[in-house]
Amino acid sequence: MTVPSPWERRARQPKGDAAPHGIFYAVGMALSLWETIEDEICVSYTGLIYNDDYRDDDKYFSTPSFENRHKMLSKAILKNMHGQDISGFQQFIDIVLKYNSRRHDIAHGRVVNLGEYGFYLCPNNVLTRNSPQLIAEYQYTTSDLAYYCGEFLKLVNEAKSFAERLHHRRTN
Repeated sequence: MTVPSPWERRARQPKGDAAPHGIFYAVGMALSLWETIEDEICVSYTGLIYNDDYRDDDKYFSTPSFENRHKMLSKAILKNMHGQDISGFQQFIDIVLKYNSRRHDIAHGRVVNLGEYGFYLCPNNVLTRNSPQLIAEYQYTTSDLAYYCGEFLKLVNEAKSFAERLHHRRTN
């Protein structure tokens, strides 16, 4: 049996939470951590592409989806127009891209009460692609979400390290 990668979905817990409150809290924490990751990556991106005509980070956040922002970042890394030390940055954003699917699960899930089994964060079953064969693709408990929060926090720290190295301070 192979150990799953940390960004993969965790095995379903046979028993959910007794109450929904922990799930709601953990969803908020996970999404706040993810936004912090994205903000720090944006600082790095701005440092990679800055020039006199570029004055803000609107392009990064106005680009829909992390998948598209990942492509922008990869191009900026490849170009490396200022000859910065970008070692490890491409590998980092590749890992963030892998975790993006868990962020998507968390952001678009809903808390459901499965009666005697407890509360879970599950996909919105209105969209049939989320429930092939009428089985939800994921059912997260507070402990599952706490795990992802821990993983996201590691990414935050790494993103901050890259932002400190790659940022550009404006002089005006």
